Amino acid sequence: PSKETPTPTPTEEPPSPLGPIPCKPISSSGTLAGAKRTLQVSDSYLEFRAPRNVKRRIDFEMSFRTMSSDGVLVYLGGAIVDFFGLEIRDGKLRVIFNPGAGNIEGTTSASYNDDKFHKVVVRRSDREVTMTVDGADTVTASPPSGLVGIDSDRRFFIGGTPSSLIASGLLVGRETSRPSAIACFANMTLNGNNLNIESPASSMNTGDCLADVGPGAHYDGTGYFSFYNGSSPTVQSDDSWKPGVKFTISLQFRTNDDSGLLFYTFNPNTLDYALLALDNGVIEFAFNNGNNEGIARLNTTALRVSICDGAWHTLSISKDTLDATITLDGNHTASGTAPNGLSGVDTFAPLYFGGIPSTIPAGNLPPRSLGGKNFVGCLDNLRLKSQRRTLDPPPYGHPSAVTVGVVQGCPLLP
Repeated sequence: PSKETPTPTPTEEPPSPLGPIPCKPISSSGTLAGAKRTLQVSDSYLEFRAPRNVKRRIDFEMSFRTMSSDGVLVYLGGAIVDFFGLEIRDGKLRVIFNPGAGNIEGTTSASYNDDKFHKVVVRRSDREVTMTVDGADTVTASPPSGLVGIDSDRRFFIGGTPSSLIASGLLVGRETSRPSAIACFANMTLNGNNLNIESPASSMNTGDCLADVGPGAHYDGTGYFSFYNGSSPTVQSDDSWKPGVKFTISLQFRTNDDSGLLFYTFNPNTLDYALLALDNGVIEFAFNNGNNEGIARLNTTALRVSICDGAWHTLSISKDTLDATITLDGNHTASGTAPNGLSGVDTFAPLYFGGIPSTIPAGNLPPRSLGGKNFVGCLDNLRLKSQRRTLDPPPYGHPSAVTVGVVQGCPLLP
């Protein structure tokens, strides 16, 4: 049976008689010609047809840019154990292949997930594979005696692999069965053949690469960034981060839109939730301890402060028992209070930033979901702190997180 929720008593500035503050028009730093971007989703890749001579020789070059710590960059395989792959692992480049006689691999000494373009050259003959990055960092590996040719279906993937390969079991046991990397690719050749990035054999979930980006991550309004706050998605565990009686949420945002969901978490078995959103120029933080909802609203229009001016803003939320406070840029505050009742927000569902998936059951949707409007803009320096622990989210593209409609790097605005 549902519990009756008393009406909260927020405090906020009255509506401004001057009307809303216009948002800054959306602008872009431009895109890079001849470059494409893949995402950290289950199906994000470019596919090309490899020449027949890849069985015994691979002469591959490409330029790439990424901030991902892990992910697939290149994959060539087939229905048997033979394959060739290039991946990023813990920020380092790793080349790996199996001619049917066991995996052969080599890893760079340096990391290359610095969001700068790097040129990688991989040359493989019968008995040796050499990988060179930026003409300096060279790794060489040789297979043991035995088979040397790679029997493949000649499907050459850039940036990731189709989920159908994973579902079919073809990638089981192969080190390249990692998620797609969030990366930009350009200037690719294979055995003397130009791989035209504008006309691949097939592609899924790719986009243009931004010419200039800065810190943070860009949310395009279609997705979200989420991760579990403990070791289990369904059971409260010792390492779980739950808001509880007293907690804080802090982040930086940059947007050209005055509405959008910034943060949400909930308990699927109770009324407990915490929500942070922009709603027509009002910053709203709402929470439910289980039977008493509290709301704080900061009306930036009344303050004549724009939050959709394309500039970075710092936002922090603090909740203590029944009271909540919003602080914007260190000097604008508003508070709200929940009626007497339970004192802690008890949640262990995933933590969502920038939006929520459409698959969340209707009964678990935020009470103030803004009509399903996700955030459009950039977020950075996400941090959650409770009495038990401080939680820094995993990196974008990390296997423990889900990243949809989000890319690393924030477009630099003129």
